[in-house]
Amino acid sequence: MVREAGMRVLMTGANGFVGPYVAEALHKICGPEVVIAATSKDGGPHPAFGQVEE
Repeated sequence: MVREAGMRVLMTGANGFVGPYVAEALHKICGPEVVIAATSKDGGPHPAFGQVEE
């Protein structure tokens, strides 16, 4: 598999149960250079993502 430099992913529903597992899998597959923009209808701080936007 070829890795793209600077891959960006928009994750909706990041405050849900599955969000942190998806983020972990993305980092394993895409490497640490992947940028995850996390959104949720609740928003606020999140231990895995930092700040989650509404």
